Amino acid sequence: MAVKKSITFHNLDGEEVTEDWYFSLTEAAVAELPFMHDQNRDEILTEIARTKDSKGWLDILKMVVLASVGRREDNLLIRDEATKRQFEYGGAYEEFFSELITHDDAGYGFFQSTLPPKLLKKLQDVESQQEREYSEDEMLAMTDEEFFRIFGTDQKKYSREVLLVALRRRNSAPAV
Repeated sequence: MAVKKSITFHNLDGEEVTEDWYFSLTEAAVAELPFMHDQNRDEILTEIARTKDSKGWLDILKMVVLASVGRREDNLLIRDEATKRQFEYGGAYEEFFSELITHDDAGYGFFQSTLPPKLLKKLQDVESQQEREYSEDEMLAMTDEEFFRIFGTDQKKYSREVLLVALRRRNSAPAV
């Protein structure tokens, strides 16, 4: 389902105009995003859920906005290059992106609203796993795959407790 957004901005002639834009991503469009090729989809969703306030997040948000924008024609959402160019350079993008980055959680909320239902569910599952408090015993009992999916692979972003458990996990791993 596409999200409709009426955006008011000043055009090149300085006139205030309001235009309706639509935003939606298909699973194919998500797969084509450049950042989706760096690692597997679950790792990316985990990283997005964890770092939604970073510079890297702004880069992802820009890609998502430009990949998802379109114009409605009857029952079609047209996301061709001409439509994207009109949005990005005609004034609407600047106004919309400013709104997304200046209002708390607006960008992340927008990101969620553009996702296909299966990916949104997966992202929500990742978020609920991150919000849950895990005991030390639970973290030690996890497989490496589970541990990294929940806490990520960047140890610099671990809390003190998770880092200590990660070190214990590494030290207790069988020698290869």
